[in-house]
Amino acid sequence: MVNRSSFIESIRNDYTNGSSTIAKTALELFCKFIEATFHTELSSEIEAFANEIKSAKPAMAAVSNIIDYALAEFRKINERTQIKIIKNNLLDKIHQSTDDCCIKATN
Repeated sequence: MVNRSSFIESIRNDYTNGSSTIAKTALELFCKFIEATFHTELSSEIEAFANEIKSAKPAMAAVSNIIDYALAEFRKINERTQIKIIKNNLLDKIHQSTDDCCIKATN
């Protein structure tokens, strides 16, 4: 199970990594929370955890955006096996966004 408070603190106190790395970490641990609580956790608890994650780095759009995307996708699923697929798709989106920024910066 994800230790919510230590996880939130680790994001809040991360002044070393960039936004895409922090967003990936946030997504990974949010997915672990979803997997651990799938069909047992109230959706209000999941949304509360999503809001805690976003408030840990409120000025970091990458974290808020990826958690919002994840939450929207998780609301649609009915099987635990879909969590990994969603996570991998969202990780691909982060990588693609990073690549797009790098290409624009070099042009």
